[in-house]
Amino acid sequence: MNRRRPTARRTARRAGGALLLITVPAVLAALGGLLWWLQVELPAGRRATDRAGLDRAVRNTADALHRAAADGTLTTTEITAVDRPADWTISRGPTAIRIARTFTDTEATYTCWSFTLAVPLGPDTAVRTGKEHDGRCAERG
Repeated sequence: MNRRRPTARRTARRAGGALLLITVPAVLAALGGLLWWLQVELPAGRRATDRAGLDRAVRNTADALHRAAADGTLTTTEITAVDRPADWTISRGPTAIRIARTFTDTEATYTCWSFTLAVPLGPDTAVRTGKEHDGRCAERG
């Protein structure tokens, strides 16, 4: 009796083992890369998108306030019509109107921005913007 396996069977087993030694680490590396991307790169991209969206929203708000003040008046109705439903704090002084507004991003992080318009208002009125602090600025009055 011949106890040795045929050569073709032995070669097939060796080829299958080699294939497993190559395939399993490659699949594990791909899964590890996917997990890394989901935990690191995806949130970083979302934060960058949020920052760009916030910058665009602040710019759009400043432009809308500039257009609203061009006629020489800036009523509370005009301010609230700029962006609904926004939380606004409006302070009117003898030399400027200061408007504070709270913006939020997708992670519900609150950012306070102020918009300052010099009095008297008119078509050349500039709107100065500035980031105030983190928090709900419209609630502080």
